[in-house]
Amino acid sequence: MMIKLKNLSALMAVTAAVSVMGSSVSALAQDKTLQDPPSDFVEVPMQKVLVVAVEATKGQYAVRTGLDLGVPTEGIITDREVVIRALGRQGEPLYVVSVANPRLGWTTGTKDPERFELDEGAFRVAFPADQPIAVIELEVLDGPDRGLKLSVPAETTRLPTQPTTDFPDILRNGQ
Repeated sequence: MMIKLKNLSALMAVTAAVSVMGSSVSALAQDKTLQDPPSDFVEVPMQKVLVVAVEATKGQYAVRTGLDLGVPTEGIITDREVVIRALGRQGEPLYVVSVANPRLGWTTGTKDPERFELDEGAFRVAFPADQPIAVIELEVLDGPDRGLKLSVPAETTRLPTQPTTDFPDILRNGQ
């Protein structure tokens, strides 16, 4: 099943508008007193992390890395479509996380949801910078660009705060 992005965008805009209107009504009906967060919330301290920023288009992934302050991405689930590995100086694996394929979308609100391909997508993950990370490996296991493998050196300069698509390390088809 193919869905044109214009139609999906329109559907998302209508859904967002209805959602906002619904939340406004329910917010008016609620008591507006502020409360402390539940006790099971855990405050996670900011730490030095290596951020991996990925922008994906058909057949090419642009990968940037850099140091920043933040919270590391949890690697509890490692069976999603795109796997990102942080390797040490000797090639030893230090951290592994997986994310959904950024170019894969799903229809919602139907009895049988279907997948469809997006022209582009992006994601960021963060690894703890407590150990020297030398290389970032990225592998697309499923969905658009399946089989794509990249290996890029980890840059330890500060990552710019504004995302950009014109950085020099665009890799095409893993080359």
